[in-house]
Amino acid sequence: HEQWYPNLARLLTKNGYPGPHLKIYSIVLEPLIESWPPASHVNLYGSGKGGTEEVYKLVKRFASRAFRRPVKHHEIEPFLNLVRTEKLDSVDLPGEGIHEMEYNLFVGEWTKLPDFKKLKPRKKGGAKIGLIDLSHAPKEKFGIVFSGKIEAPIDGEYLIKMASDDGARILVDQKKVLEHDGLHGAVLKEAKVRLKKGIHSIRVEYFAFGQPNSFRASWGLNGQAQVRLSKLGFEEKAKKTVQDGLPPLIRSLLDTYSAILCSPKFLYLEEDGAELTHYQIASRLSYFLWSSMPDDELFSLAEKSLLRNREVLTEQVERMLADDRAMAFVNHFPAAWLRLDKLGEMPPSGGDYQFYRNVKIEPMMEKQVTRYFEDMLRTNSPIEEFISSEYTYMNQPLAKWIYRKEGIRGHVLKKVSAVPNRGGGIFT
Repeated sequence: HEQWYPNLARLLTKNGYPGPHLKIYSIVLEPLIESWPPASHVNLYGSGKGGTEEVYKLVKRFASRAFRRPVKHHEIEPFLNLVRTEKLDSVDLPGEGIHEMEYNLFVGEWTKLPDFKKLKPRKKGGAKIGLIDLSHAPKEKFGIVFSGKIEAPIDGEYLIKMASDDGARILVDQKKVLEHDGLHGAVLKEAKVRLKKGIHSIRVEYFAFGQPNSFRASWGLNGQAQVRLSKLGFEEKAKKTVQDGLPPLIRSLLDTYSAILCSPKFLYLEEDGAELTHYQIASRLSYFLWSSMPDDELFSLAEKSLLRNREVLTEQVERMLADDRAMAFVNHFPAAWLRLDKLGEMPPSGGDYQFYRNVKIEPMMEKQVTRYFEDMLRTNSPIEEFISSEYTYMNQPLAKWIYRKEGIRGHVLKKVSAVPNRGGGIFT
């Protein structure tokens, strides 16, 4: 096993690699997010301010994509009403954790919160941005004080939640906001406080008499989502749906987008029997060749009313067929045209044909048809080759059991000569 590394080096370099080697036992890959919130979130929910103009633009853009064409005001008015039924509070989430956090650990036995300012800490620590974590402390008979700064994103009423086992209190700007003193289990306590936009000091005091001990805390604008102050967060087990607990603006936009995706204008291609519009031509092309919505280039040509131009249309068909997404056409068109779904309705059985089920020959025959069709499409072969050609595609099982041909190895379909016997073409 140890020779594997130098042997690999000899293969990669002419005279071998005499230098040091590095063994990598594990590696963790994490996605790079260039901005937060991500662009995909901003495209759906905007800045989170909930202004009428911004909501209108978000819904209009989503509906235009869903309906695959520009939309008019009267078409999206019913969907906008879904958003208007909710109180569109802005989504202003404070940052998670405590900034410039410091902690002081005390050792002692108390049944109520002591005056920590009169005590000498046993241990000190800190973090630039931290979450309240009791792992710094012993298992029992201790007290700990966390202090630092929090930032309120806007003026407003904020809700602070806390559950501690045993006593704890939270002070903001040196004023007591929440307290649950004494010996007790972890019971949820809440308090509201009005804060101005900007930086505020926060101090969290906690003591533990015995085990178990725990502390959870979070905060946020009243009526909106909470962010953690502690390492352990609150688990909302009573949620009925994923949307419960989301800010009202995001929840109402999700309902609006769901309604748009249930619209017949999204589910079906609109064609009223009259002359096709340029956007309808773009949709016909993309769903026929890609089984997907038009791309930006097709939308651009539709906007410029160029898709009736024969040269432009021919150029787009060639472009789309050269695209990897055209594999949807390769797989779906022959299946629908030749009704490959009926291939197994009358399978041979027994005797010499037992191989049909044992070898699972049917999926290979379907793949053979689509592979032959793909080759004709890519090479722009004459249409006569659907009936008769000098080649076909087969693998070892097809060659052995269907064509009685020797010399074909492996399960990968290969292009082979059909001369002198019959076997070329898609219908033979």
